[in-house]
Amino acid sequence: MRPQEGTNICHRFRIRHGDMEEGFKQADVVVEETYRTPGAQHAAMEPHASVARWQDGRLEVWTGTQTPFNLRMDLAGIFNIPESQIRIISPPMGGAFGAKTFVRTEAIAACLAQKAGRPVKVVLSRYEEWLTLNRHPATLQVKLGARADGTLVAKRVVCWVDTGAYADCGPGVAQKMGYAAVGPYRIPQVWVDSLCVYTNLPPNGAFRGYGAMQAVWASERTMDILAAKLGMDPLELRLKNVLVDGDQFCTGEIMHDVHFIECLHAAAGTIGWADNKQGKGLCVLMKGMQTPSRASIVVEANDDGGYTVHCATAEMGQGAWHSIRLMAAELLGVELEKVHYAELDTDIVPYDTRTTSSRSTYMMGRALAE
Repeated sequence: MRPQEGTNICHRFRIRHGDMEEGFKQADVVVEETYRTPGAQHAAMEPHASVARWQDGRLEVWTGTQTPFNLRMDLAGIFNIPESQIRIISPPMGGAFGAKTFVRTEAIAACLAQKAGRPVKVVLSRYEEWLTLNRHPATLQVKLGARADGTLVAKRVVCWVDTGAYADCGPGVAQKMGYAAVGPYRIPQVWVDSLCVYTNLPPNGAFRGYGAMQAVWASERTMDILAAKLGMDPLELRLKNVLVDGDQFCTGEIMHDVHFIECLHAAAGTIGWADNKQGKGLCVLMKGMQTPSRASIVVEANDDGGYTVHCATAEMGQGAWHSIRLMAAELLGVELEKVHYAELDTDIVPYDTRTTSSRSTYMMGRALAE
């Protein structure tokens, strides 16, 4: 966190690339817009729910969580005990969408169980869900300049990210939002300020897209407005400016194995963009992922000729367990019915970073193959 002294800003993320003033001097057309995205509730069918018990000084927690090993580490810190003294079991969940990352009800249930000397269950009401975690409301100011032929020359973005009364993962959301707000474009002058702000409202945290949704809407809507001012096809404006292999992104990274042009052509062809644009839209984006990260998996051969897969990928309705079983069956050359998926239990499964960022099928699939 990078708090700004004397303010309610708990974190500031910045990108500085090039000379902003000089960039806008080169622009023939400049568009400047402000976008506001409201908060939203995750509204999973299953609310936050946990059961905790202590046995011989060891804590056992049954809970819906996307981050079992992060949760184990955090609880170890809270109760000042080794991680080996904590067991997390995570049955399939009725939805999560980011809300079930990190500690939520688990520490409360564990404290009450410790005091009562018996298992304790905590289940939030729908009203309490609204007070526990929501999506970050955000305000974004976007200023974008281009030459008459559509070449982008400068972009300035300021994001205000409302994290509520507690930071939670707000600083990370602000960083990803600022990063995504640039877009996958070749722009010589880029300045971004993304500010995570405390307010006297319920806390906000991870929600599908992790800041990218708010940023991509603002960035891509501005591209459409710019295209209209230039009299250009929005698709052509994007194709002219998207990053290709060898380009340098505003962070200094050199791009490798990028396929934005192919993706745009494929999307445009699928929706018949060339024939009729009415009621249709196109966008292209970059989203920060959970990288680098680690995924581990164990496949156990059973006496009956079947196999059991042990891994920490959480099932929250996305079908990850079924996907991993399908891949395992194909790699092992057996029928799907021969492959079983064990319940997620940190006493048994190997370490995985977390079930977020649409990473599980790819990362666990690679671990399975290797």
